[in-house]
This record gives sequence, C-alpha cells and structure tokens, in this order.
Amino acid sequence: MARIEVKREIMIQEKKNREKRQNNKMKLYTLSIPPTPQVPFLQADRHSEIIRAFEDGCPAFFTMNSYGEVDFYFYLTDDEYFEDYVESPENYKVYFIDADVLEVIVFYDDERAAFPLVFNLRSPMERHVLAWLAKKKRVNVYYIVNYEDEYFCTGLKVADLPLAFAYDLERFLNGERALLLPAFAETVLESGFFNQDLLLHHGWGFYINYSALSKRIGSNEDTDEILSRHLLDLTACLQSNWCLFRKDQETEKNELMLIWVGKKIRLFQENQPDEYYCIYLTGDFVQNESQNPVKTVAMEALKEIPELEHTSWIAPLAEESIPLVALQGSLPYRLNLTNDFYYLSDRLFKEYFLPHNEYVSYYSYAVNDRRLSPQGAKVYSLVKKRQEKGFFADKDMTPADVLHLAKWGNEEDLAAIFAHLNLLQGSKLDEAIYILSQKYKQLLEPYFFSLLETGPGEEMYDAVLLGLGLIESVKGVPIMTGRLQGTAKEAAVAFDALLLVGDPAIPHLIPLLQNAKAGIRLRAVKLLGTLGSEKALAVLRKMAEDRSVRVEKARRAFLKGLDQLEQERL
Repeated sequence: MARIEVKREIMIQEKKNREKRQNNKMKLYTLSIPPTPQVPFLQADRHSEIIRAFEDGCPAFFTMNSYGEVDFYFYLTDDEYFEDYVESPENYKVYFIDADVLEVIVFYDDERAAFPLVFNLRSPMERHVLAWLAKKKRVNVYYIVNYEDEYFCTGLKVADLPLAFAYDLERFLNGERALLLPAFAETVLESGFFNQDLLLHHGWGFYINYSALSKRIGSNEDTDEILSRHLLDLTACLQSNWCLFRKDQETEKNELMLIWVGKKIRLFQENQPDEYYCIYLTGDFVQNESQNPVKTVAMEALKEIPELEHTSWIAPLAEESIPLVALQGSLPYRLNLTNDFYYLSDRLFKEYFLPHNEYVSYYSYAVNDRRLSPQGAKVYSLVKKRQEKGFFADKDMTPADVLHLAKWGNEEDLAAIFAHLNLLQGSKLDEAIYILSQKYKQLLEPYFFSLLETGPGEEMYDAVLLGLGLIESVKGVPIMTGRLQGTAKEAAVAFDALLLVGDPAIPHLIPLLQNAKAGIRLRAVKLLGTLGSEKALAVLRKMAEDRSVRVEKARRAFLKGLDQLEQERL
C-alpha cells in the first residue's frame, strides 16, 4: 500500500496551480471529444489540460466530455499495459481534505501505481462531475501512454463505481463528515473471555429499519455494505472518545465495552413485517441514563442514518444478538466465537429469556450447525433407497436433494450427484464441492475432468477448478496454469487452486516466468512467493532480474521477507 499513499499535498498544490491557469474559473475544462479507435491520439488543443497535467507529473486527470459523461484519464508507465488493467476491478480510497476538497485515489489489488484525483466543490464543473458520478455510479476510464512524444489511448474501460464509493461522494456533496475506520488490535479475544455477567449485562439498543433502508438503497447487498461502514464508523467514534468514558485511568485496560449486532422482525400495520438491524452497546461505561456519554456518542454517529427509529435499554442476549467486537484500553479486539460461547449463550437464554418450551433459540441453531459433519455418511445409496420407496425419480432431483446427497450419500451416489450438480449455484455449489472433496479425495478426479469436458459455465468451471485444488490433483495443474494466464477473474480462482496443490505445481509455474506479458510473470512470482516453500523460493532466487519493475519488486519483496524470517530464527 506504500505506492497508494501518495504525497497528497503535492497533488493538491498541482491542482491549485492548474486552476490558476484557467481564464474562466467557473468552467475548469473544455467539454472535449474523447479519443476513439479511429483517432486515439490526444489533441494538443482539445486535450491540452490533460497533456499539461501528465507533463507536470500527475498520473491521473478527469473531465466531462461533450456527451455529458465523466472521463478518467490514467497515464501508464513504460512497463504497464492496458491488458493488465482491463479485467482488474478498481479500488477507491477517499479523503475529505476539508469542507470543499475531496481526494480520490484509484488503485488496483496488485499494487500498481495509484491514480490520485482531487475535486474542489468551489468549482461548479467539479461539483457537477461529482454529482454525475454519485448518480450514475459509473465512469469512462481511458488508459494513456506516451510513444515518440505523443500521447495516445491504448484502451477504454467503462467501470462501475462501488456503491460505498458513491455513498462517500453523496456525503461529501451534502456537507457531511467522512466515515471513520477504527484501528483494530492485532490479537483476538477467545470465547473463554465471556462469562455469565458479560452476556447478561444490559445495554443500549439502537434499532435501524433495515427494510426501509434497503428499499431506499436498492439492494440488500449494498445496504449491508453501507451499514457495515457505519458500524465501523461507530466503533471508531467510540474508540476516539474512550477518554470520555474512563472512570479511572489506572484501571483503563480492565474496563470494557462490547458492540453486539442482530436482526429482528416486527409486525406493524396490517401485519406487514419490517426487518430491523439492531446494534447494542454494553460494558463498564454503559448506564441506563439518557445522557450517558456512550449513548450520546453512538446517537451522534448513527443519527446520520434516517432509518434509525428508536433506542431502548435492554439485555442484548434477550434479543439473540451476537457480540461483534470488544473495546478494551481504547483498542477494538476481534472476537473468536467458538462452540463454548454458543453453548453458554444458549443455556443462559433458556434460563432467563425463553418465551416457551417449544422455542428453539438462534444459539441452538448455531451449535447444531457446528456439530454437523459429513463424516457420518450412510453405508447405502440414498438415491437407490429413495427411488425404492418411490420418493422421486432420478430426473426429479432438486437442488436440496443434490446437496443432501453430497453431505450424506456415499460413493455409489457420485454419478447421480455429478449428473445434477448443475442445479446448484453460488455458495451451495461451493459447499457441495468442498464436502465432496473432503470425503472422496482422489476418487473425484475422473468426475471433475469429465465435467470440464462438457464445457460448463464459468461458475461451474471455477468450482471444479477449486475442487481439483482441494484434492491436490497433479493432473489438473496444467489446466490451472492455463487458467492462470486468462482474465483477472479466471486467474484469481486458478491462483487459489494452485496454492492448494502446493509444491507439485512448481514445475508448471517455471515456464510462466519467461512469459512475454509482465502481468503473467507477476502472477507466477506472486504464486511462488505465496507458496513460500524452500522449492518455490529457490526458483525465485535462481530467476534472473526481470525487465519489469513491478515483477522484480515483487520477487525481491518475497526474498527479503524470507531473509528476515531466517535471521529471526537464528
């Protein structure tokens, strides 16, 4: 991330210098026609501001084109290619410099150069650009290189903006503060840390109408992302205000605060259900007083969500919520909740809060889920038994039947499972592949290869590839290394599969170190370095210095880390 943390003051100053050169400060940029495949070169007149910014050392520029759309221009160095970026998703870091200035840094997962962009709300055009991005949630990205003193576009990408990024833009345009991120402790707290007093402690509950928020945002996935950001912001606000809560500086490390989360369903008018996202605060500082400082800080942070409806003083365990994080000594600690925690919680819930005898708590479900193991398979074929009893014909299998067979069937059921595996999607498909791989190991190899020969869709192909990795199939390594040279999405799955295979994959990775594309060589270097075995690192040591700065930097970083580890051992 070092390359991402650019010298922001210099970039802001460059931005101000360019603004001073504008004759018309109400309109910063001419609405120019963007480059096209027919005319890929930047023109000295219509693209003069973009060219000047690149020559001043700024690697990124933005403008609104003559079609009324926002364009980002990224300047690539000599060893970077459009192909390296086309399949890679953009990541965004946002900094609220002050009330009017926003800095956005666009970067990629493999630590290529960052592209900083600075927006000033005092410019009507730049405010309009931000408003367009927040509304449309997409941007045109042009990748520019310099060849023989001319700037030309090597490719165009229409990139979707993450909702969290658009949400930050909207907050900035509305004059709201930036959401904070907490600094977590490096260690975790084990579930043995919890006792009866901690779990039965009362605290403040904050109830957010999840149904209304999801309806306003547009999707549950985006709603969860935004709520997660606000929950992290709340943690950071509590962390930064720790000194307000402390009662005795000498006992600071023993004082504790817990943040719990949960969901509830409530029936309102005409028995219409609303789902609520619930946040609870308990601990040494939390008291049943309207002006309690913990409640005051939490209300200040959460009131920015319009769907925050009410608060109440309650025991979080009674709401069947789960502790998310513990603050102690002003540092938030992640929690490692094991079966011990769920057993204790379930017992206390039944003793103190059980509504009626037939009720089964969430904690009971969690414990039972953790007890399930695919090792207790039946000795007979479930397919045959169910067919004999007339429950269903083979052609009538449902996704639930397939997953059930994967969990509880035996080797005789494999043909039926793989014949209907295409009924499963998403997490269910991944779950089935994982369970089968753990149960049958190398027995699955012919089934996996047979499935690949049918030309499955991308999701099934990726799942089977990971399955080959899980069973450590050496025969599958050539397929994985071939996929490693594909798109960024394909390569990510192949990367994970090859890691699962381990050292037997190394001979197949060595030829990739000579690939003509720097991106492919970089993937091979990262895979060898991540493997981290003596054989893998020996290959990196023998490897000649790479002509790509990025590849060579990655190779040296892995070797440097190994040298440091060896010194520590000595």
